[in-house]
Amino acid sequence: MADILVRLASKADVEWCVKTATFDSNRFAEQISGINEVIVAELQGELVGVLHLCFLWPGHDGGTAFISLINVLHQHQRKGIGKAMLAFVEDDLRHRGHRILLSSCVVDEYEPQTWHRHMGFSECGFLAGFPFEDDLGELFLFKELGT
Repeated sequence: MADILVRLASKADVEWCVKTATFDSNRFAEQISGINEVIVAELQGELVGVLHLCFLWPGHDGGTAFISLINVLHQHQRKGIGKAMLAFVEDDLRHRGHRILLSSCVVDEYEPQTWHRHMGFSECGFLAGFPFEDDLGELFLFKELGT
């Protein structure tokens, strides 16, 4: 297995990130450059994964980090790419003084839920009754980052 390079996204990555994020969002594209919130993974110079980090409640201790998107190209899944992007984010957050990381999955997405649990996340809540397009609801998970 080739070495995985995980780094902050650059302007050159914008089009790929928006396309790979599975939704067309100008706001997402605007966040890619200049804000340490979009991380990409490369294998042999090819982009293969993207992780988008948001901060909830930013006025409180710099906010609570929340993974709003993590996506690895299907043909590159189960090769440690998601794990490498998560480790990059966790190290950066610890360095910045954060102690917790949140994430979520649609309730019927069992594969992402399994991955989160395997990565050390635990369930912490469920949001239902909100007008999601799929009417399913969202399962929220957290991970303590330690020191």
